[in-house]
Amino acid sequence: MLTDKEGSAFDPYAYFDAKAIERYRQNGFDLYDQSNRPLRDDYRQAINALVDSTFGESRWLNAMAVYATSEQVERLRHQPFVREVRSIKEYAVSAAVASAEGMTTTVGGPLSSKLADQLVRMQGDQFVSRGFDGKGVRIAVFDGGFPQVDSHKAFRHLHSNRQIVKTWNFPNGKEDVYGWNSHGTMTLSCIAGMMDGQKLGLATGSEFLLARTEVEMEPRREEVWWMQAMEWADRNGADIISSSLGYGIDRYDPSDMDGTSLVALVANMAARRGILVCNSAGNEGNDGAWMTIITPADADSVLCVGGIEAQLSYTRHIDFSSYGPSADGRLKPNVCAFGHALTANIGSDDATHWVDGTSFSCPLVAGFAACAWQTMRDKNASELFHAIEQSADLYPYYDYALGYGVPQASFFFGQKISTRPTFHFERGTDELKVVADRRVSETQLFYHQRFNTSGRLFWYESKQIQYADSGSVLLLFDVDRLKANNTIAVSLGGYYDEYRIDDGQGSVLSLGVGATSSSGTSLYDGQHMYKKPSLWGNASTYRYDIYWQIGSAINTTSSETTLRGFSPSNHLGVRFMRAFSKPYGLGIGLDWSMTNFRMIPSRPNALDNALAINVGDVRNKKMRQGDLALELFQRIRFVAGGIGHRGLYCDMGLYAAYSYYRYDVSSRIALAAAGTTETHFRQLHFSDAYLWNWGATLRFGYDFFSLFARYRLTGVFSDEKTVASPSSTDFYLHLPRLEVGLQIAY
Repeated sequence: MLTDKEGSAFDPYAYFDAKAIERYRQNGFDLYDQSNRPLRDDYRQAINALVDSTFGESRWLNAMAVYATSEQVERLRHQPFVREVRSIKEYAVSAAVASAEGMTTTVGGPLSSKLADQLVRMQGDQFVSRGFDGKGVRIAVFDGGFPQVDSHKAFRHLHSNRQIVKTWNFPNGKEDVYGWNSHGTMTLSCIAGMMDGQKLGLATGSEFLLARTEVEMEPRREEVWWMQAMEWADRNGADIISSSLGYGIDRYDPSDMDGTSLVALVANMAARRGILVCNSAGNEGNDGAWMTIITPADADSVLCVGGIEAQLSYTRHIDFSSYGPSADGRLKPNVCAFGHALTANIGSDDATHWVDGTSFSCPLVAGFAACAWQTMRDKNASELFHAIEQSADLYPYYDYALGYGVPQASFFFGQKISTRPTFHFERGTDELKVVADRRVSETQLFYHQRFNTSGRLFWYESKQIQYADSGSVLLLFDVDRLKANNTIAVSLGGYYDEYRIDDGQGSVLSLGVGATSSSGTSLYDGQHMYKKPSLWGNASTYRYDIYWQIGSAINTTSSETTLRGFSPSNHLGVRFMRAFSKPYGLGIGLDWSMTNFRMIPSRPNALDNALAINVGDVRNKKMRQGDLALELFQRIRFVAGGIGHRGLYCDMGLYAAYSYYRYDVSSRIALAAAGTTETHFRQLHFSDAYLWNWGATLRFGYDFFSLFARYRLTGVFSDEKTVASPSSTDFYLHLPRLEVGLQIAY
């Protein structure tokens, strides 16, 4: 990050496309803004001389992306023109999961049959019947490649009308984008695809900028390419950005999803220039540990789009779609659309298939936004952003699974009206009821409880109502267990109302459903559509490990009792950790273990002497140590991981254990009988000794597996009465202090 751009020459009229200049003027943003100016040549040359290589730069951030050693980084930090040095560790992940099925038919009337279901759900026929197809709106699509977009039947109208204005392949530094990852082909079809007169996306009349910003195996550069693509799209007159890429669980911690990443900063800068940025929420919904969206969807000015199941009759969060809120508590996702979509399929120039992922909900909404903007071209991107939220079918209700719901085209033609009441609140001494005003059937009820001051939710849920008569109790809340200064919000059948709670106590919301109406009609108990994910997990602020360790004691000095081969140890335990940042956390663990020290029979030790054991008669000798240990440790994480999300890490800690020791010896006894000598063995048991000890721990691992070492800092002693010393005595037994092995953690 550089300090200034003083003296850098800049002609915006030579740099910007005419459409970009028009957008700047409409939004009142200065074409000569310092962030648009190029980097200083003298700074660029100086940095090139200081590092191994450079691979990109950002005008908006006044920054250069470089490969540098730690020594070179230190030299960079001491340059007077360098403001800051930040490490780039992230890589892009397409917000798609495995695709599924072949071509299927759609449902609907004469007009809706021309639209895929994913567009019917957004009332796309309202745009189509009035001739709105996104014409005059320029959309930039960021993805990993666009194979067959130049030949596939779904995009022939774009080529014949010259609607693809520009392309750029950032990884390869050339215009050709028609290859590589087919993900971009599928997302583009959700914006503007059309097959045999049936629309797959709504913006079939828009212009397009196609940017390849992702490669299959590049862990560091994609974030830079994404930022460069944003500046490229701005320069070339983009009105809307559709990005089905994101940075999340693989490199970030949930606490980082607060709008401060580099890509989030750049996305907000694009919004200030009048661009509507749409980004997928992510596919971490099945990971209860993540519990938030991905960046740049966490940026304040980015329209974050979540996914729902492909159903026309109800709204249900699709399981893989990421939940909100952002790490700092802002509403995310903002809206939602189908996460199971019909798209163009490569391999044949006229094939389609169904695919899954929030990757497809985002471009569906981007195409919707282009048509919506066409109806209100005098409005800016911020006004369009909020209009899309207000058009959603649940607005003003919201939650962290659906946002405000699915955008509806009828809103932009003044057709969204409030329905007549479907319920009311009844407050009693000990309870708060939500009571049906009229008969409802085959519908959904949505409700949440939120803090009055911040608007942040701490509970939300949806239930399907099969049947409820007028007067039926839909929800029942225990007033004594409601949090004070909160609000209960309910949405049913398009009607919304809320109840403010200024009294009450406690922190647990008691929910009751399945009550009986006054007429005796039973209310369907419903089903849980979604709940807020757990606060605990490997990738959350609070984490836990359940683990098993197997190892062996090892001699480290000649004074220790010599071991006889492998001396096995087993540990079972659980650890809890609080992450304070991506790389650092503190934790506590509880561990039970058993170690068997197998000793060389012929070598005497202090305990043999105390017990008056003749080692010449000893056949086997073993000391058992059982521990119940409490550990305090710190975790340093170097690289994030894919399984378990622990990544490459090192734990360093101290433990205190309450231990018991038991000594087992098999010795030979000669017996004379009938003139012969027989040899028998007897087992000697040293009485159990219970002692405190403590030591240091070290673990170094990746995800599920790690190597561990434990070193006991205290000696092992006994004050037992023995054969050799009838009175109480203290002596030390020099057992091995080091233990090493393998850990498997879940």
